Amino acid sequence: MTRTPQSDEGHFASAAAAFARQGKLVMPMWTEWIPTLDQRLYANMPLYFVALGGWYKAFGVSFLGMRLFSILWGIVLVVAWSGVVARVSGRASGAILGAILVGLDYDIINLTTARYDVMCAALSALALLAYLTLRERRLPAAAAASATLLAASCLVHPYGIFGIMIVGVFALTLDGRRLLDRRVVLAAVAPVAVALGAWGLYVARDPAMFRAQLAANASGRFAAYRAPVAAIVGEVRDRYLALYGGLRPGVPLAMRFKLGMLAVYVGGIAACVLLPALRRRAEVRALAVAAPTAFLMLAYLESNRWYIYFIHVLPLYAACTAVTATALLDRGRVMRRMVWVGAALAGLFAATTVAYRARQDVQGHAFNPALVYLQRHVASDDLVMAGGEFGVGLGFAEHVLDDPLLGYHNHRVPT
Repeated sequence: MTRTPQSDEGHFASAAAAFARQGKLVMPMWTEWIPTLDQRLYANMPLYFVALGGWYKAFGVSFLGMRLFSILWGIVLVVAWSGVVARVSGRASGAILGAILVGLDYDIINLTTARYDVMCAALSALALLAYLTLRERRLPAAAAASATLLAASCLVHPYGIFGIMIVGVFALTLDGRRLLDRRVVLAAVAPVAVALGAWGLYVARDPAMFRAQLAANASGRFAAYRAPVAAIVGEVRDRYLALYGGLRPGVPLAMRFKLGMLAVYVGGIAACVLLPALRRRAEVRALAVAAPTAFLMLAYLESNRWYIYFIHVLPLYAACTAVTATALLDRGRVMRRMVWVGAALAGLFAATTVAYRARQDVQGHAFNPALVYLQRHVASDDLVMAGGEFGVGLGFAEHVLDDPLLGYHNHRVPT
């Protein structure tokens, strides 16, 4: 209720509201970015906007409603990864440590707010949990359930590919040749075929517009392939040390605490490989392969180094750390106390940081007064050039044009 609204919230809300009211997939406020988005929405996958449109139909259009929708998916993400940690570690205490290290990670809390990314990541986590839960007794059912959830994840965002990789690593590690059974193959292929077929029918309405929008949205994302070594250096420096660890100007010194969390994550992943008691478990080996693979995928698939995409890798790092911490519980009373104290400190840091951000209340002190002023003074035909976040309170494209160049290209002049 207090965090700074940002432009994506307004744009995504506009697409969901349009679907709720008109049954159309459009994003009318982004016409300056991609001119055809008010005709069809191809730049983003459709499932999040359809689901949020249903949520808006039931509860009305609002910032808080949108954020609560994402928070619910955040809860699903935490529950799913807690279950995964319990199954990978083979101990019930793993679920508790998984819930703490995933659910009380400040950045995971911060990332489960108002975009589609958390829905994508949560569906991927559910796919992994479904596979691990069903595989021993009914492998075809495990394949069908996980493939259905992964297909849904990809229909939310293409980074459902992270879930495909993770489930694939676990499946190959745990089941190997069993995956070649015809029933398993058919069970996995059928839901993917249905999802691709449905999306393909929508794409077939205007393939040229689809290619143009997709190219515009993908612009610059794959530049890392031109300099693979520099991409890894930039990934660590820009995304992990600067954005995550706080090594940048204007960041409170206390946020540098997260540099220690990075070291803990590296140690947790390394321990899954180096500790014989952990390495003997095939599930742990799969997790230890999936985590660095996800790091490399993010480095090469997303050259913009955006913070928001941490949601696809941080739960993996936290899960490795939780599995390691679960194993350390057996190393005597002192080690056991160190594990629980460390988990408590991580949770305390997250709670303190959330309280600090809430006390700043940027939405209440800055955004809301500006919005109230506009609501009082904007007439029926007035045009406002502003960030997309103002569309929620001003009727979206009815009044708002998100044009950072202030009419330079379209020659429009705001009231």
